[in-house]
Amino acid sequence: MTDFNLKRSALWSIAEVATSGVALFILYKYVLASLGMRSLGIWSLVLATTSLARLGDVGASAGLARFVAEALADKNVIKARDFVETALCTNIAIYTIASIILTIPLSVGVKLLVPADSALEAASLIPYALASFALLNVNAVILSALVGAQRADLKSKIVLLSTVAQVATALICVPSFGLIGMGLGQIAQSAVSIAIAWLTFRKLVGTNLVPFFPRHFDLGIFRELFSFGMKLQFANLISFSFEPATKLAMSSACGLEVLAIFEMAYRLVLQARHLVVAPMQALLPAFAHLGQERPHEVAALYEKTLAKSALFAVTALLSTGAFSPLISHLWLGSYNGLFVTFTVLLSVGWLLNALGAPAYHLGLARGLVKWNLAGHLITTIGSPLLGYLFGRLFGPTAFVLMTSAALGLGAVLTTVLNCRDCLVGLSPSISRALKIILEEFRTQNETLRHRLRLLSRARL
Repeated sequence: MTDFNLKRSALWSIAEVATSGVALFILYKYVLASLGMRSLGIWSLVLATTSLARLGDVGASAGLARFVAEALADKNVIKARDFVETALCTNIAIYTIASIILTIPLSVGVKLLVPADSALEAASLIPYALASFALLNVNAVILSALVGAQRADLKSKIVLLSTVAQVATALICVPSFGLIGMGLGQIAQSAVSIAIAWLTFRKLVGTNLVPFFPRHFDLGIFRELFSFGMKLQFANLISFSFEPATKLAMSSACGLEVLAIFEMAYRLVLQARHLVVAPMQALLPAFAHLGQERPHEVAALYEKTLAKSALFAVTALLSTGAFSPLISHLWLGSYNGLFVTFTVLLSVGWLLNALGAPAYHLGLARGLVKWNLAGHLITTIGSPLLGYLFGRLFGPTAFVLMTSAALGLGAVLTTVLNCRDCLVGLSPSISRALKIILEEFRTQNETLRHRLRLLSRARL
């Protein structure tokens, strides 16, 4: 079976997520110490509000990695380039226009969502949050192109460097500009990533084929991207709405202070989930490539990935819940029962969600979107609706319990139905899963021994 750089990509994806986790810890702890819990709640709410700009996306970057991988599998580098440049031109236009149009409406709207004494501060953050959000979605196109070229490892290295730029900018700017410094940090992160990623893509494909400034917009390719992308983007929009809808509902049901605690618990568990899911970003182009050349190998890759990711997911996410009391002391300065409870509940929900990631990518690679959409609908509608209802009746813990249940139920539905339609077994047998894991351990052990022998010979 072709490796598709999966191991190297997985290692760098873990490094990327670990770096992002450290950055998140530093930034949130710094904001809490400098500006207080209420300010962190305001920042969370503003990000949730400005993310509604995603409604203007026509799906230019959605599924781009799949098209790039298929074009390169057919040895059509020009078509792969045109897919990327068409998507890039489209997202630049969409998010520039959307940011300009939505600045005033969102500035007015956010004032209705926060207490009167914080309204002006929240409104002042909107332009920076929108600029950051626009750059983030332009950046997504180029990073997807690298993933489609089977170089998710390069994507992770770039994200790692840009995260350092974000932290440095925020630490410098927050003392002088307050929460605006957080916005400037995110802008710096995306700007650095865009510059490095584009130069990397040009070198990877060929500087003689890819211009310094993108100019190859192909209407036929746009229609192809649009046709698949709109279906996928609709599913992504539903998924993307989960976080802002849940946070808006929690702010209304439980208040800004509780939202700030939820924000920290949510980000913590999400980082642990990313440790599991980020290495799988290379699966979409790998499944697409195999579907073109060797479809009989798809099931084996799915089984192998699911077995290894299940072991990693259980370890990473349940450990996050178990260590949440210690993390509370380190991050919040003392034990916070609400933070610990939120973290434990979210760990269970995101664990079930993470186990569905291989089937999710398999569906995308096959052009199958409807069951991904169905899972997103359950999660995105169930979390804020049931959360608000139970949160008002029984308090914040009940709210987060409903959020966790919605996360798990949506992922289970998607996994079962995608596997059925793709004619892939839902999961390997226990003996098969253990065999896959033992083979992986044996391979890693042999690799380590080989490297140690080489190192020993070099010293001699």
